[in-house]
Amino acid sequence: MSMQRVLAAFLAVALVSGPVSSLRASDAVLGRVIPRSSAQLNGITVFLESTVFSGDIVDTPPDSFAVFLLANGNQLQLGPASEVRLLQVEVGPLAVLERGAVLVRSDGQAIAVQARGLLLSPQAAGRYEVAVTGNAVVVAATHSAVTVHAANRSFSVAAGKAMRFEVADGWQGPVGAKAAGGVPRGLILGMSIAAGAAGVLAGWLIANNRSQGRCLQRVRAISPTVPESVCDF
Repeated sequence: MSMQRVLAAFLAVALVSGPVSSLRASDAVLGRVIPRSSAQLNGITVFLESTVFSGDIVDTPPDSFAVFLLANGNQLQLGPASEVRLLQVEVGPLAVLERGAVLVRSDGQAIAVQARGLLLSPQAAGRYEVAVTGNAVVVAATHSAVTVHAANRSFSVAAGKAMRFEVADGWQGPVGAKAAGGVPRGLILGMSIAAGAAGVLAGWLIANNRSQGRCLQRVRAISPTVPESVCDF
């Protein structure tokens, strides 16, 4: 599929995207979310595994994280003190990161991330990490290259590299809209090389789990059927 069609599909979502005010945002099921201890799902505290619909917003407290199990073996891990909105668009799932950090694992259909108006799309299945720090976005392409789309340019982060992008808002969405829904509206003001991709953003994951076994023990206490690969980050 051409990049023009990808951006056109995201634009269609942007024009109808709006704030979520109920526990169930839409009828499009994206998967399930498993909080380590607790999380906010559309403003309501959840402690157990919950179904995630397109448009849902998930927030994590400072001492917790959340695991998303999506279709085709895709997974997300949302870091502590983070917020993400999940959308289903024509080309696949889109995670709109409002704050904090997210680790993305695409085993099948690639998952795009939007952060501070930048649209981040992996060039192949694999893993990558995204963090929002103030007006900057850090992208770590841990396994495959990631294309960063802005309103004024596009840039490729090579596999094994990490880059920091200083961003300014180049387009203001509709009043009351929580996110632009996938349109690259941010303006890249500057770029710099971040630390090595390995472990750039995963410090919270290591600190919270220490080992794969401990990660599985904590997550399976909430959802016994979760696959082992959920702790492979």
